[in-house]
Amino acid sequence: MLIYLLLAPSLEIIHYYEYLDSLFSNVSKSEGVDKELLKSIAYVQTRFYHHKCPSIDSSIGIMGVKDFSIPINYNKSIEVECENCLNKKITLNGIKAYLVENEENNIRYASKLLRKFLNECSNNIICALKRYGKNDLFVEDVLKIYREGVEFYNLSIKLQNVKQF
Repeated sequence: MLIYLLLAPSLEIIHYYEYLDSLFSNVSKSEGVDKELLKSIAYVQTRFYHHKCPSIDSSIGIMGVKDFSIPINYNKSIEVECENCLNKKITLNGIKAYLVENEENNIRYASKLLRKFLNECSNNIICALKRYGKNDLFVEDVLKIYREGVEFYNLSIKLQNVKQF
């Protein structure tokens, strides 16, 4: 019993994942992109961690966005601390600042990007995921999670009646 209590997630973590789940629901409804597919991408890209510092492949945020082709009107600059940067701090402008400002912006932008790719690919999920992730391993990993689901604290990915791709 003591081991279970020591390994149990904190109440703060549980609330954070409940918050994320509500963000995925709200964005999914407003953008018309499947909630579980969005969560599958976030899980594969970052394990639901909102990276504010761009990674080595320039991906940013909880959704690992690395395509900045959708224009947005956002004129803020945000300074972020990065352990892997020479200066330890970098300034992000425009779209990148929007993407790191909060999880909702990142999920919303990623869903718009995915919707754009789905439209361009005649709703073919595999084609859209290839454009989003830019490699076949990403597509395989996302589809595996999308089909089989995963439990991550109390933010789960569970599907019923998932189509085969």
